[in-house]
Amino acid sequence: MSGGLSDILIRSYIPFLANIGVLALLAWAVSIYGRELSGNVRGARFWFSLLIGVGFGATAALLMNIPIEFEPGIFGDARAVPVLLSGIFGGPVAALVSGAIAGGMRILLGGGGMLSGLIYIATFTAFSILTFWAYNLRSNKLPGLVDMLLIATVATGVSSIGILTFNPASRLPILLQLWPLLLAANIFGIALLGGMLGREYARRLAEQETERQRRRADSAAEAKSKFLAAMSHEIRTPLNAILGIHQILERADLSRDVKEKIKTAQDSGQFLLALINQILDFAKIDAGSLPVNPAPFSVQVMLNALQSIFFYQAGAKGIELEVSYEGAGNDVIVADRNLVQQILFNLIGNAIKFTQYGTVSVRATLREDSPGTCRLQIDVTDTGPGISEADQSRIFEEFEQTETGVMGGGTGLGLAICKRIADTIGASLSVNSRPGKGATFGMVLDAPQGELDDVSPGPDTAPMRPVAILVVEDNMINQEIARTMLEQDGHIVEVASNGREAVDLLSGQGDLPDLVFMDIQMPEMDGVEATKAIRRIHDAETLPIIALSANAFSDQQAEYLDAGMNGAISKPVQMEELRTCIKRFAGKHDTGGSLPMDTEAADNTALPLVDRSVLDPVVAAVSPEKLEDLVRKLETRSAAQLSRLQEIENDPALVGAISHELKGMYANFGLARAAKAAEMLVAVPAGNEPAHPATDELFREVELSFLELEKQLKAGTGRSFGIAQAESPARSHAADGD
Repeated sequence: MSGGLSDILIRSYIPFLANIGVLALLAWAVSIYGRELSGNVRGARFWFSLLIGVGFGATAALLMNIPIEFEPGIFGDARAVPVLLSGIFGGPVAALVSGAIAGGMRILLGGGGMLSGLIYIATFTAFSILTFWAYNLRSNKLPGLVDMLLIATVATGVSSIGILTFNPASRLPILLQLWPLLLAANIFGIALLGGMLGREYARRLAEQETERQRRRADSAAEAKSKFLAAMSHEIRTPLNAILGIHQILERADLSRDVKEKIKTAQDSGQFLLALINQILDFAKIDAGSLPVNPAPFSVQVMLNALQSIFFYQAGAKGIELEVSYEGAGNDVIVADRNLVQQILFNLIGNAIKFTQYGTVSVRATLREDSPGTCRLQIDVTDTGPGISEADQSRIFEEFEQTETGVMGGGTGLGLAICKRIADTIGASLSVNSRPGKGATFGMVLDAPQGELDDVSPGPDTAPMRPVAILVVEDNMINQEIARTMLEQDGHIVEVASNGREAVDLLSGQGDLPDLVFMDIQMPEMDGVEATKAIRRIHDAETLPIIALSANAFSDQQAEYLDAGMNGAISKPVQMEELRTCIKRFAGKHDTGGSLPMDTEAADNTALPLVDRSVLDPVVAAVSPEKLEDLVRKLETRSAAQLSRLQEIENDPALVGAISHELKGMYANFGLARAAKAAEMLVAVPAGNEPAHPATDELFREVELSFLELEKQLKAGTGRSFGIAQAESPARSHAADGD
């Protein structure tokens, strides 16, 4: 053997680079199949092992054809590297196949070192199989790079027994000169190919672990959603009975003491329902299933609705509720009104809840931000206990409450839900407070400017005549509650105990009901299947079907609509929801809405000025002082809104909003004829002067109703409330009209 290491490198420079290139090419090719590679740590699939064996064996054969020549007929190359790694990454089958291919090529090449070369290949094949068994089958993992380098070193040493096939005189020189070079080639090749494949393998394993974690998270989220849906159904079903019976008893002729207890139970039930809804809302937001439906709406109409909702709640605590609007005449923005309202509902509700005396102020400002875009800022300010700086940093987090919040009860989810909703619609929330100085919660929303003409018309408020209704419900208690609620409003009610019975009833030749209220979970045939069967006979226009569901998730309610239902109401059912639904879906079967105005007015006179079944629970629920305060606020708010009606021109949205608020206020005190007159006012054509008969009727009925209310309250409590003693728009207008 002649020449030194430098001579060898100079003579074999190109083959050396070629060996490196082939190993790198193999690493790249295997990385393409990295997903399969990482999936075969234990028990490699036969076809994949065969593919690895062929690929690695072919690489070894190729490397033998571009050898680094040390002596004539004696070659050194990187063949051992793919043979050793084939079994580690592909299993025993791959090792045997690659070893066989490499051995066959060595036989074809011939030469004096053929037998030694075969022993060399066999040694690395054996080590490849043993390594797979030692690591993969025992610990289900691959050896690290350091381990592979050690294995290659040991295998190279063991393979040196091949020198025994050489002439005794040349064995020692070959051992001392050739084997160190082979060891260096193997270490270099393992570091290159093994390192590249190891990193690829680790990356693929990390991807698989990430995917497994994602699937686990999805499964956990799905399980949570199913659990919440099931719990929602199980909780809402008995709660429907509890709240339904309370609503029925509130209208019954009972003693004051009993009505006070019913009112307490009803308030507790509504509080429980609010907690359930908060948990479900948070679950929807957390699952990313909260739909956003932007549409044009009037900011002032929304504020009026919120003021109407919280007017009596604030009054019952002796708190002043002030709502103001400042900004452009065009107050229409394009956003999801329901979600904006939900944020404000939580903020205003919290302000009233934690304020014991003083004022809760809701101040809205609408400014043009840029052409076609406006900025809505709403600040809710209270005179409550305030919030410390430390608490301000965490009150928008889930299940976090201040000390005052814990004392007030709740889930600690209200503000967290507000924050999530705000993030969803692109709004921002802020808080500014000091202990003992109250708090101001602000919401800022940038939204496109809308037009008044784009605002959807309000619901049809024409008087509703009794209609025929089929209630499909398997729970006997819920059957009785639904029947009683609907019959109290004069409707004709028939009951079916399951979906099959409903299908049979609606398949006959008799008259169809005007509306079907359909429960979902029932024996024999559930509500979804029953609806599908009914829709094969009657279309949605002919026979509206409304789901009465204890399942509150939107994806479940979407399933009901897909089945052919017209809408869905979540249990526990509220009387106003039933009325709204009947008006919307069964109103087209009612001819009452087309009667002349004087006929409608004549129908109104059949109602009492004051409905004692509604007024008495209000009187029983509060102290005489609170009652006087509520009545004063009723009169003040009524006068203010009636004055606004006299000023409004060509603004049907505000006319509708004010009439709706007045109707609700009057109805809450049992002023039946005034409420009916306010309900009829929404039909006044835009631009008519207040001299319109419907407006005259409203002012007259309010005047008469307030006088009768004073009389009734004085007779029942022995106190004079001084109602309608001061000059009011209603009185002055009535006088002008005489």
